[in-house]
Amino acid sequence: MKFNHEEQEIGYEDAVPLIQKGMNYDKLRNDCNNLKQIHDFPLLKKWRRSWNGHSQFLDYAKQSREQAKLDELIQQTFQKNMLAKSWKVKNSERATTGKATSARGTKT
Repeated sequence: MKFNHEEQEIGYEDAVPLIQKGMNYDKLRNDCNNLKQIHDFPLLKKWRRSWNGHSQFLDYAKQSREQAKLDELIQQTFQKNMLAKSWKVKNSERATTGKATSARGTKT
């Protein structure tokens, strides 16, 4: 085994716990990278005081991200609906104005 750039020989009994620690390290490293992606640092600091373990915190962070995506989708849908309604109103006004203009044109 190589540790800190030095070759060491270890037995099977010693290797098993070291391998398990390494696997746990990979999971914790992944969790740490996920935490670095969170942008809501004031909320992070507030919530960090009351969290009960990193897995609960990561669940909360994931839910927050999903909620932010959902909020953005709702906002986009709302804006599209408002544009569609505005377009319909403008077209109906044009149609009404066009009928009035053509009606005036036929009277003269």
